[in-house]
Amino acid sequence: YGIKPGDSDTSCTAWASLALKSAKMAGIEVPLSSIAGARAWFDSVTDPATFRAGYISRGDSGARPADGMKFPPLEAMTAASVASRLLLGEPKDSAPIKGGAKAVKEKLPVFSLDDYTIDMYYWYYGTLSMSLMGGEYVGAWAPAMIDALIPTQMASNGCDKGSWSPDCVWGKEGGRVYSTAICTLILEILGRSVPETKSGD
Repeated sequence: YGIKPGDSDTSCTAWASLALKSAKMAGIEVPLSSIAGARAWFDSVTDPATFRAGYISRGDSGARPADGMKFPPLEAMTAASVASRLLLGEPKDSAPIKGGAKAVKEKLPVFSLDDYTIDMYYWYYGTLSMSLMGGEYVGAWAPAMIDALIPTQMASNGCDKGSWSPDCVWGKEGGRVYSTAICTLILEILGRSVPETKSGD
């Protein structure tokens, strides 16, 4: 964010929502007005018919870097909205959460350089939202996410070993540090939400 126009957006509001939840978990007093303000933002950008969330307004297709237009829009903002709403205390059976979660579940992660489907930002919030929903949502999402990440981690013996290539929407901006950090966070979420298989399974 080199230019600071003073406008809000769903991405920044989602990260702030994570901070508010972390503060509450740490015993820090969080003003109810802050939570209400975040919820109001998500309501303002969520289409009441489709329950998809926009980046700065209802119906927009989200943000893309200038050289990233080849990547088709996914449900990154919808996933961020669903995860944030859940973390801020909205019930799972609310219409925006159920509708948004359904939209995310219908666009499972796929690692394809040919189809430009690699959006690690979306995968992060998709993993968080589906894990918080649990049940059929994480049951559908987790195997696809694991299939996208595990085989694509660098196995070379050089400096890149253990990292992920930044072949994704925001890869040019964040580089290998970004892609590896966000993929590690995804695996951390999956590690908490997906039961371990028994030995031999």
